[in-house]
Amino acid sequence: MAWRLLLLSLFCTFCSGFHDSTFTFSLPARRMECFYEHFEVGSLVELQYQVLKGGELDINFLVENPLEVYIVIDRRSDGWWPLEIKETGEYGICLDNTFSKLSSKLVFLSIVTQDLAKKRELDSEVPRNATDHSAAVIEKLNNIDQRLSKIVSLQHYFQAREARHRLTLESNNSRVFWWSLLECVVMVAAGLTQVVVIRSLFRTQRRDGIRT
Repeated sequence: MAWRLLLLSLFCTFCSGFHDSTFTFSLPARRMECFYEHFEVGSLVELQYQVLKGGELDINFLVENPLEVYIVIDRRSDGWWPLEIKETGEYGICLDNTFSKLSSKLVFLSIVTQDLAKKRELDSEVPRNATDHSAAVIEKLNNIDQRLSKIVSLQHYFQAREARHRLTLESNNSRVFWWSLLECVVMVAAGLTQVVVIRSLFRTQRRDGIRT
């Protein structure tokens, strides 16, 4: 019985229809980058994006369905969009930076896909020849699988958030360093100028042309 439950758990884990893709890429100014994914009806797709670096940390996020209709139009520094797929086909996931004239953007994108139809089929077929105890185990395994999928999605979000904050801190540290260096140069130049001006005020020139 134990080996059957083990095989059943492995079957649920590998056939749950969970798929995860992450990208981190640089998007130049005046450019739009699109990724195309094939989704089946009944799939649950979670899309996350974050601008890690560049400009005002804003970008246009668009999702186009197989009918070439935009089902998501958003412009922020980050976003999370859960979508239940109602039409099978190629979906375009686009990030648009054409409005920016000079600033390139470093963008993080996560695509998490879960085939709900396959999970429902799994739930309906496996328990037919299983005991009540096995059915309860299967149900718990499915709940664990759903929670693990959520954990993966949250991990991607916090990893991207941590990367954005780290890049912001590094950028601020660089700005503080150069600003402090500029202030030091200005202070030294001002001090030297004051010394030269004050000394020139106390200088006298004798009749023989010798300065004292």
